[in-house]
Amino acid sequence: MLRERLDHRDALSRPAPALDADALALLQYRITTWQSQSPFDDVEAFQQRLNLDGLSQADLHQVLAEPDAALRDRVWPVPEWITTIESSLSSPATLAFRALLTDRFKEKPATGFLDLAAPFIDRAVRDLSEAATRLANSHGRAPFDGDTVCRIFVQDLARALLTIMSRTLVLELHVAKLEGTLVGATPEQRFASFIESLSQPARRRALFEEYPVLARL
Repeated sequence: MLRERLDHRDALSRPAPALDADALALLQYRITTWQSQSPFDDVEAFQQRLNLDGLSQADLHQVLAEPDAALRDRVWPVPEWITTIESSLSSPATLAFRALLTDRFKEKPATGFLDLAAPFIDRAVRDLSEAATRLANSHGRAPFDGDTVCRIFVQDLARALLTIMSRTLVLELHVAKLEGTLVGATPEQRFASFIESLSQPARRRALFEEYPVLARL
């Protein structure tokens, strides 16, 4: 994230490193991608965003061109969100959240996409349940319990996650189809094989490494 890259602004006072062809192409891709999205496709709006952080165009280019290794060396301690993601991905996913979904929600084929986020959903459900239980226990006759609270809120969480994840996973589904990695004689069987692959720890980690912003959301 830009904000974290700017936490140590002394990096901007150093001479910008020379970029090879690949690094320059990546920098141009990042800038072009930003400026192709609303509202930053408007030059004035894009400049206003830079002004919020006191950045010039040259500063932005230097920040985005910084090599990953150099960024890791100067951003310390490791941000909490990275620790949380690593902890979640290193824990076995139970898929227990499925039991909390309504039957109508379970009937939607795209609901299987949620399996990719299972470690994060498990963590969120566990944290919410523990917090709700503590709150209930702190009152003599609370009108709720942890399990009920989770069942209510997990529906909204699932809908929000599907909105965020679906476009990316539809793209990955088409890539898998082109690469011939889907198993099955029918479209339904091939889709099921794709959903099953999302539960494989190595596959899950690889996808979140390719799309790290998904893990942070």
